[in-house]
Amino acid sequence: MVADHLILLRPPCPDADDPEFVGLLKLLADATDARWVELELAVEGSDARCTFSVGEQGPAVGAEVPLDVAGLGNATLRIDSTGTINPVLCRLAAFTLEWRIRSQRL
Repeated sequence: MVADHLILLRPPCPDADDPEFVGLLKLLADATDARWVELELAVEGSDARCTFSVGEQGPAVGAEVPLDVAGLGNATLRIDSTGTINPVLCRLAAFTLEWRIRSQRL
């Protein structure tokens, strides 16, 4: 018997407390000297939108950077006004996200 439609067995978004995503955000917070970091992920081909954060969101957003996560959706990295983001860090974060999302889909 051949199925006539696909069945998605895994949710497109990782859990909000996924240790790899939380670990990535903690590293980003340390690397940017930010008190809080937030990552919003919109998964391509789905209505799913995931938000991950670490730290206590207090000060205003200091930087909001779109990340290019090739073929997997859109991601936005936000940090508080005490931190700074450089382009190399953004590329590293995008690469890590892409790898993590691809590994989840295997």
